[in-house]
Amino acid sequence: LDAGVSNLQRALALADGRLAGNHIERLRTEAHLAWASYELDRFDDAIAIYESILDRVSAEHPAWFRCLVHNDLGVALNRAGRYREAITQLDRSLEFVEGDPKRRASTLINLGYAYGYLENLERAEALYLDAIELLKSLGSSGETAELAYALNNHGRILAKLNREDDAL
Repeated sequence: LDAGVSNLQRALALADGRLAGNHIERLRTEAHLAWASYELDRFDDAIAIYESILDRVSAEHPAWFRCLVHNDLGVALNRAGRYREAITQLDRSLEFVEGDPKRRASTLINLGYAYGYLENLERAEALYLDAIELLKSLGSSGETAELAYALNNHGRILAKLNREDDAL
């Protein structure tokens, strides 16, 4: 993964002077770099890159990209323990989800995670249930791993609410 980070940094260096700072291809490459930093547990680096991207994103950029960046920033903030900031970004992500039920479900799961860590268990449960229902409604096109993750986290919240029987 470190080699991938180096390659992304080289690509960005080559783009300097060729692509404007807000060009979608440059921003996408930076988003890949941010996610690689996240995967390497460099959460502060990932957060800084995502925030820099958001400083340059405008209504001209596709909604799916704005959704993605806000979501991924929210995920990085969650992992950094900055749950309230994560919720802000994840809520922003939902504003741009536009007809993508899988992405919506993923963002709902990430919101549930943040609310769970803030001990707002009822809100977390509601978010997980919304994500579970949405993923189930997709049938075979639903994301099995996402559904398993949502079900697992929902069970964890139910246990915290002393509703272990419901979790089984």
